[in-house]
Amino acid sequence: MNDDELNALIDDHYRGEAQTLTTGAEANLLKLGELRGTLTDVEAEALGDIGETLRSR
Repeated sequence: MNDDELNALIDDHYRGEAQTLTTGAEANLLKLGELRGTLTDVEAEALGDIGETLRSR
């Protein structure tokens, strides 16, 4: 593996980690809204979509 390949691998790893953290943070905020009873229909759909995505991994 050359330097360019190694750098691409590292970039891909951190890009994936950032997506996971972002999705987790969004899911947590939506779950909080669900627990508080303040979730809108759009937010409920987003929470369901996130749950499906995480279950399929």
